[in-house]
Amino acid sequence: MITPYQLNRTAAAQYCGVSVGKFDADYRPHLTEMEDGGCLYFLREDLKKLIKERFRKAATWRNEKDVTEPQPPSKDRQLHY
Repeated sequence: MITPYQLNRTAAAQYCGVSVGKFDADYRPHLTEMEDGGCLYFLREDLKKLIKERFRKAATWRNEKDVTEPQPPSKDRQLHY
């Protein structure tokens, strides 16, 4: 059973605010996949760390001194089922 701290592939892509294809190309290679029965899932904490790391790299690249915490995607960017 997947807990709120675990996200399947589609939910993980939504959490990152990207499409599933972009998630597979850019985020998934840097994450550890875990199995729960026949399902693969990713830990929400790992996604937070990866998003934070990418945010800091982007800010450094732009030479910005003020780096704030990234916010999860807004509700209007999340898919509704």
